[in-house]
Amino acid sequence: MVEKTALSSATDRVLIMPFRKGGATGYDLAVTSPEATVEDYLTALDTGARRLVLTRSRNPGGRCQGCAGCCAERVPLTAIDFRQLTGCRDMTGEAFRLLTDVHVAAPGVDIVLKRDESGRCALFDPARGLCRVYHARPFVCRTFICCPTSRRAAELRAAVTNAGEDELVRLLLRERSFPGVDPADWRPNAFTGRWHYREVRLRDCVTPSLWRRLYRPGREKGRGERGAAGHQSPANPAPARKHSARAAPLAKASPFSSRPR
Repeated sequence: MVEKTALSSATDRVLIMPFRKGGATGYDLAVTSPEATVEDYLTALDTGARRLVLTRSRNPGGRCQGCAGCCAERVPLTAIDFRQLTGCRDMTGEAFRLLTDVHVAAPGVDIVLKRDESGRCALFDPARGLCRVYHARPFVCRTFICCPTSRRAAELRAAVTNAGEDELVRLLLRERSFPGVDPADWRPNAFTGRWHYREVRLRDCVTPSLWRRLYRPGREKGRGERGAAGHQSPANPAPARKHSARAAPLAKASPFSSRPR
């Protein structure tokens, strides 16, 4: 059940609300403007994570510092993540090679952050137990706050991740080819030509049906929906079918998706 009290972002374009599942507290959200961007979403989520008393599924103390459980999981990259981490768009250069692993299971392609020998993200500093580039960490890391979420909140996170990684794959396929992978399966989308999350509108990343459930022109007054426990990667264990990213956002992590275009 969602409480009526909402926490607004700095722009009031995205509202974060407490979300109850059993005895646990997580978050739900609503989008109040058709011009709301991914950056509005991130800002609102950061505010909610600081102000709400959340049930952290992996760290009951509620602090991420010192808990690096999610740093050993798959981290898909969006095109904007790559640009913010490297400052470039070259998919064949040294930065791309050092930062990413590319997994191909034709016709699917998955681009993720590289892991070290211990299985942790290559950007993780084991001495401090912290991310080396926390200020520029990828979208999937910024939106994982280790608590239950409503279904629509989980689906929004998955949709943005999917669109962003699809654009990164599209750029890669302009410079490299893989057997059984058709570049025509990755078309321009909301992330194409964008360098910052403030340039990407949420409504351009989601399906019309999801947008109808997310969009609330006024403050959220409705009841919430049944949610799912927090997890790091919005993914579904299934073989790829002409898609780079993930399908069902309420399942366990997997490199590829079964969602058709």
